[in-house]
Amino acid sequence: MKKISKVVLLKGDDTNWGHASEQIALELEKQGFDTYFVDYRNLIDTIAGLPAFIGRDKVALITFNFKGIDNKLYFQDEDGESIWRQYDMVFLNILTDHPSFFNSLLVYDEFRSKIFCIDNKHLEYLKTYYPKKKAYLLSMAGNIRTDFNMNFLGDEVDPDSVSYGIKYRDYERILDYEYSLKPIYRRQIDLAFIGNYVPVQNLLSRIDFSDDFTTAQMKKIIKLMGSEPEKAFDEILIEYLEDGNEKLEKTLLRDKVAELNILNLCLRTMYREKIIRTLADSDIRVNVYGNDWDMFKCKKPWNIIRSEGRISSCEAVKVIQDTKISLNIMPLVKNGFHERVLTAMLQKAVPLTDHSEMLDETFVDGENIAFYDIRKIGQIPKVVNDLLDEPAKMQRIADSGYVIARDMHMWKNRVPDILKHL
Repeated sequence: MKKISKVVLLKGDDTNWGHASEQIALELEKQGFDTYFVDYRNLIDTIAGLPAFIGRDKVALITFNFKGIDNKLYFQDEDGESIWRQYDMVFLNILTDHPSFFNSLLVYDEFRSKIFCIDNKHLEYLKTYYPKKKAYLLSMAGNIRTDFNMNFLGDEVDPDSVSYGIKYRDYERILDYEYSLKPIYRRQIDLAFIGNYVPVQNLLSRIDFSDDFTTAQMKKIIKLMGSEPEKAFDEILIEYLEDGNEKLEKTLLRDKVAELNILNLCLRTMYREKIIRTLADSDIRVNVYGNDWDMFKCKKPWNIIRSEGRISSCEAVKVIQDTKISLNIMPLVKNGFHERVLTAMLQKAVPLTDHSEMLDETFVDGENIAFYDIRKIGQIPKVVNDLLDEPAKMQRIADSGYVIARDMHMWKNRVPDILKHL
């Protein structure tokens, strides 16, 4: 069996997971792998460079959410065949959302990619409804700034055009930026939330309502999801579909969950609306970064400080480095980590988040993280004000969280878990 020593990754699209791929590549290079990026900003040239990089070697493709293997035209040759078919490859595919969002790709995965789920409940669902897939748990990791300490390269080098062996020849220096992080008392932003705003009515307009499913039923399911936040969307929907009926076939349930997974996004929007509106109307200023927050309504809109739109992962890291409290709202993650929690820790901000089983098992409220109860949204302003009134306590939480995230929850810590499945 050929040993794999080369890895292809992707970056430059609009999902921000290219930033995580860059951090994975850093550690791969350190471990002796050669890495190559297909860049969405320069697809023609970077795809054309694949044959020279791969040669006759067996290589791995590490991707997120089926990027590059999702049958898009630009990853097909002139005969309509996938460009990857000509190579001897292993496909490692990290899903950062519920598997139902990728239903058709999971059912018709011609590459037989090995799947990594970031939530135990996602993994359980995938193994139940896609039993032929090889699937594993890969906990989420936090982001760092890969542009930090770049000045040692010199002005004559374009960091985006060189290989990782050159760009990151001083990898440890990239990682060592703790000393540059501001203490809490010097940070300009009290509370920040990074994420887009999509009104519920816009989401529901995407659904082609079938005769057997009405708007009223949709609203009832959303209400059930809100009343039982510890349950995953698929659990509630399946209970609803089977209520008083015989058990449905797995394929029918799987396809119905995929058809209605937009309700997941509705729930996320509803919680974002409720929490940020409650904070703003309680005279707490909230800096929001993402698309369409100009459509958001509250009684005291002057407490919402909007960015011009969506920001990249690297820009988000920079924002959090000047933030005291980084708000996280993750109703779709039930037994996993969310990237924003760990990214906040790595920037020595205080992550304020709702609960998940994995977070509860890993961190301690008031010691290395701050939790709020998503069932008691009205109490969140008090949680925020209590933190802001005690900068020394915030600093202790931030310092403690940083140490844990630095030692255990960076992308470099996930690379060994990925490589086990080459």
